Amino acid sequence: MWYQRFIPQADVTSASERLFAFVAALLSILFVAGISHHFLSGAAVPLMIASMGASAVLLFAVPGSRFSHPWAVFAGHMVSVAVGVTCVQWIGNWALAAALAVAVSIALMQQLRCLHPPGGAAALVAVVGDEHIHALGYKFLITPVLLNVLLILLAALLLNNLLPGRRYPQSTELLASEQRKPQDFSAEDLTEALRDMDGFVDVSESDLQKIYYQARMHSRIRQLGAVRCSDVMQVDVLTVQYGTELDKAWHMMREHRLVELPVVDAFDHVMGMLTLREMMHAVEVGQPERFVEKLHRLLQRTPGHDSDKHEVVGQLMRSELLHVSPNMLLSELIPQFAQYEGEYVAVVDEHSKLLGLISRAQILQRL
Repeated sequence: MWYQRFIPQADVTSASERLFAFVAALLSILFVAGISHHFLSGAAVPLMIASMGASAVLLFAVPGSRFSHPWAVFAGHMVSVAVGVTCVQWIGNWALAAALAVAVSIALMQQLRCLHPPGGAAALVAVVGDEHIHALGYKFLITPVLLNVLLILLAALLLNNLLPGRRYPQSTELLASEQRKPQDFSAEDLTEALRDMDGFVDVSESDLQKIYYQARMHSRIRQLGAVRCSDVMQVDVLTVQYGTELDKAWHMMREHRLVELPVVDAFDHVMGMLTLREMMHAVEVGQPERFVEKLHRLLQRTPGHDSDKHEVVGQLMRSELLHVSPNMLLSELIPQFAQYEGEYVAVVDEHSKLLGLISRAQILQRL
């Protein structure tokens, strides 16, 4: 049903993992609050910024996320708060300052590979906070932001590494070594692996299967290596010319079971493609008149010089045709073919002379 798009899939995280996230978040926030109070008590600064709560969600509920990486937590906060303070000092309108602070923070975090969603909240706090925060200026970066960030990271490093099999930050060495080995698994195996991971992973089963099929497609394309269009094209190609009568073209398509016919001029330069789709559209199959009668009328040549229908191939052909060079790599053609609606791609020389055709079916067989 349509409403299912708005309902998240069931969380496969175990009860023990959820309990750990609860306890770890509780202890970490107490730790940050206690140490910050010890060092900052009596000073005219906030003891803790609200974004620490959002960071705790990421660090203990989804520690494997790229948003939870130590660099993301540290740099994401520092960059965003610096942007927020700068916007407050240079922009008089608070609404515009708030909007720019969040937007610029996102752009910089993406550029510096430290995207951390709570960073956007930290930038906003620097703008919409009270006069005490504004009075601190860039000192706000040190107290309490830097202190809070270092404490929450210390808590994450200690707590996340207490349990066997749980590592923070997660190492990529094992993954890199596994990627170098030949893989033989299916989309269903990936789904089962997702369920076996005792923790929240921000990807659904359907997204994971899409990733699998996309990765498999890229792998197959890479395996094509140096195969060129000239290596796979059909060279014995039936063609028609602009002035070929529709009746003759129709019988050629029926006899050879073709859905498309290339249209060329007297010098074999490609002009377009006559397709079965265009012919069916010209027949207007949705009208109540019988199909055979309408097709017979389309194919029958109208006597004289005046006609209210298509008479020759050139009047019905599709002129938008994908042309490729015979030297093009097949791996380069595939992404273009994926966006192309036709069934055939024309392989032409530098003068647009037809050399052959490559069908969609041939591409699929290679994959």
